[in-house]
Amino acid sequence: MKRIAQQHYTDCGIACAATVAHTTYRTARTAAHKAFSWPRSQRSFYTTSAEMRTLLRHLGIQTGRARSVRLWTSISRVSIVAIKYRPKTGSWHWVVFDPRDECVLDPKSKRSKRRDLDCMKPRFCIPIVGRKRLSRRRIVGDVNDSDGCAVLHELLMSWQGTLQDLTATTWAACRRN
Repeated sequence: MKRIAQQHYTDCGIACAATVAHTTYRTARTAAHKAFSWPRSQRSFYTTSAEMRTLLRHLGIQTGRARSVRLWTSISRVSIVAIKYRPKTGSWHWVVFDPRDECVLDPKSKRSKRRDLDCMKPRFCIPIVGRKRLSRRRIVGDVNDSDGCAVLHELLMSWQGTLQDLTATTWAACRRN
């Protein structure tokens, strides 16, 4: 799993959602704007546990019941974990925990994987139980808006190399026959 870094001081939840959804930060942020009716000018991205679950649902991620935890060893599947509570905003600092690799993917850290689990105290987790296949349109909304166009362009650019390789391979096979 690839860690997605947060882009702003308050968007660790968006970055964690992008990480577990295996998508880009931009796609997750666009989904958050759509899910929460945030204006495009929104610059504060604090998320509560309820908002995290809503965002994950918009990205096609199925979650288990959120539960209180005190030990990393009590988390048996990939989960988004709250580690620091911010009383002023009622929000948490979110990280992704991968129990198979015994590491934390912290969107704020400069390291891609943190193994210093004793320095972080889990408070509760949202287990990831599965993924639904969603159309890109369902995630980003109308592709006629500027964010939708940017996401569509990003998707097409990521496919471009694959399509070129596939076309070259197919063309070579046809010439052989």
